[in-house]
Amino acid sequence: GGERGAGIGTGSRGLCNGITIYSGTVTAIGGEYAAGIGTGLPGTITGNIFISADITSVTATKGEYAAESIKAGTSGGEIRIEDPTKVTQN
Repeated sequence: GGERGAGIGTGSRGLCNGITIYSGTVTAIGGEYAAGIGTGLPGTITGNIFISADITSVTATKGEYAAESIKAGTSGGEIRIEDPTKVTQN
């Protein structure tokens, strides 16, 4: 991701931002201030993240100044990880 952009993510102030990862091996590296996988900055209404148990692995690395490596939107967003053993957060 760019300086404030998630490696995999949706932008700010969206109404229904969501990320679903169904399969494969995923590596996501956030920009300096961003999560590796994220759904929006403050103002995002329903930024949900779903990671299926069918994945091989997911690695999400936060930027140097970011608080979290996987982060949903601020208003009603939720993170659902079916098999946490396949997810690495740095």
